[in-house]
Amino acid sequence: MTDAPAVAPTPSPARLVTGPFVSLAVAALAFYVAGGILLPVTPRFVEDRLGGGSLEVGIVFASYAVASVLASGRNSKGMVRARAAASTAIPFGKGTK
Repeated sequence: MTDAPAVAPTPSPARLVTGPFVSLAVAALAFYVAGGILLPVTPRFVEDRLGGGSLEVGIVFASYAVASVLASGRNSKGMVRARAAASTAIPFGKGTK
């Protein structure tokens, strides 16, 4: 009889869906949903409840943009983030009526 060569067992691939991964995914989803809820609701709230106009809506969105830039911290792409945040706030300052 001939002996078969010993074959080393292949290691199983690492699992992606683990407890920490699911926790992080749920937290990220909650974060982006909470941020996304503000976008369609804020202009109506500022105009109807607070009595503001389109200029005030633009100021509110610009303040969101400035706060997000300040909260993001300083890194090598800080200026790119600042320009992107400012460019997203500019269209909201135009009249909606």
